[in-house]
Order: sequence, then structure tokens, then C-alpha cells
Amino acid sequence: MNKTFLLLIFTLFLSLFSYSQIINFKIISNDNQVYTGVTNKFEIYSDFKKINIPTENGKITLLSENLTDIYLWKEPTNVFRITRLTSKLYRTKKWISKSKNLWVVQTLSTPKLNLYEGGQLYTLKDSYLEIYSVGQKGLVGIKYFFKKPEEECMTYIGDNSMTLNPNIYLRLIAESYFSDCPELATKIRKREFQIQDKEKIIEYYNNQCE
Repeated sequence: MNKTFLLLIFTLFLSLFSYSQIINFKIISNDNQVYTGVTNKFEIYSDFKKINIPTENGKITLLSENLTDIYLWKEPTNVFRITRLTSKLYRTKKWISKSKNLWVVQTLSTPKLNLYEGGQLYTLKDSYLEIYSVGQKGLVGIKYFFKKPEEECMTYIGDNSMTLNPNIYLRLIAESYFSDCPELATKIRKREFQIQDKEKIIEYYNNQCE
């Protein structure tokens, strides 16, 4: 096996590897300006004010506060939409005022109730979007939101940080948010369903509530 053949194989491997790392992106701004392109690295640190995207034509730098949505995909059939959370999309307490640049992604879609999650870092893997919490361990967690299909706003239900009472927000919103399903609200108040049972709550709401 000569050196020329080995070099050809190595070059082909690098080309295939580089192709597999290509990430397509589409970014929408507040004034509906659209940025599109490809990159080999796309990470969003939601607490940062800027988003930096390396491309073949140089780095794109955008201010988070000027953006509304980011679409990422490697395959056209598997597109991830990440939405910047604003006061129009959040309606419980005043927590949002401390996290104006938080990005959220829909992680579960069902006919009657959807789940959104918001972390501090988002990285696109081969077939899924990884959500990380990169703050001080135990104090900063991934935040969870419910949203019914007919609703304009998301509702904050809690996070997975190591707080003394991680279910307080879920219990606070249970009676009003699930007013159409009193039995579910009761189960949440009695702690039969807690924040770690968020997927089970969605399943119950779809299957047991009118």
C-alpha cells in the first residue's frame, strides 16, 4: 500500500468527518431579518449577551436581545427550534426579569400540553439537542415550562436545581392552570406528582382529563 493511496484514504476520511459535523442554521431577528448558513460548531450560552457563530466566511456575532428564534439541523427532517424567552412568553412571578437572554426548546409535544426546557448551554449532537446547566452546581438548574397549544404564553413550573422546595411553583400554578382537570390539580397539591414527574403529568392530562 503506497503513500499516495494512504494519503487519499486519509483525505477522504477527513472530508467525511468534516461533512458529518456540518450544522445548518437559520436565525430570526426581532425585525424579521434572517441569517442563514452552515457551521461546524454552534453552542448557545443563554446567559451571555452575544452569540458567536464560526462560518467559512468568518465569525457572525449577534446580540441575543435582538433575536427571537434559532433553527438548527443536520438533517432536514430533524430541525430544532430554540426560542428566546421574553416577558410575552412567560407569565408566572418575576423570575424572567433576571434572565432576559434565556433560550428554551420544546422537548415534548402532545395534543393537549407541551413541555419546554431552558438551560445555560445548548449543543447540537447528531440527532438531538443537548441542554446543559453550567452554573454553580446545585444552585442553577434546567428550567421547565408548560404550554398548551392554544396558549400564547408559557408557564414556569420549576427546575431541577437542589433547592429546599423544588415543587413550589408547580403546586402554586396547579389549581389555576389545571382548572379544567381538578383531579390532576389535587394530585399535584398532594405531591403525588412532582417536578420530576412532568412527563407523567402531561401523559395524565392527555389521557385522563376531558
